[in-house]
Amino acid sequence: MGGLNSPKTIKFLQFWFVPLLLIVIALRQLFLVSTVKLTPWKGGGFGMFSSIDRPSNRVVEVRGITKSGRSLEIDLAFENEVISPQQLKLIKTVPKQELLELTAEKILNSDLRKTRIEGIYRLQAKDKYSDLPGESTFNLEAVKIRIWHLQYDSNQNIIWYEPLTEIVEAKRS
Repeated sequence: MGGLNSPKTIKFLQFWFVPLLLIVIALRQLFLVSTVKLTPWKGGGFGMFSSIDRPSNRVVEVRGITKSGRSLEIDLAFENEVISPQQLKLIKTVPKQELLELTAEKILNSDLRKTRIEGIYRLQAKDKYSDLPGESTFNLEAVKIRIWHLQYDSNQNIIWYEPLTEIVEAKRS
């Protein structure tokens, strides 16, 4: 009678369990990298030394469109009450379409405030500072998000950014 307690099964598991587990993890990571654009640095890390595409090198481009059609750059790196640093890291690590759509909706339902840098805006929770004198906020009609990642050509020795995702847009109805 075989079974899990047989000497043959125990010997097999002692020898093959770890290699088979590593193969499953590596295959899972390859699948996630190719299907949901998981950075090779995550999900097992098997690609971390073969790629410069890690979360800290990815850029989240966010543009807000006002009622007048003006395009505003929104910097998610500024501390805000809308998108946490953990959420930003998740967006960079696994930029799934659904996650980008939810983020765009969240930004659309927030207010914008000017930063000290001309043309750059940051998020704030709706109506949080509306009663402060001199603080102007903007409501948006649409939000566009796109993730960019680094590429490297070793033959020409050049590095550049290229789009990782399509533009995801949320609009007011």
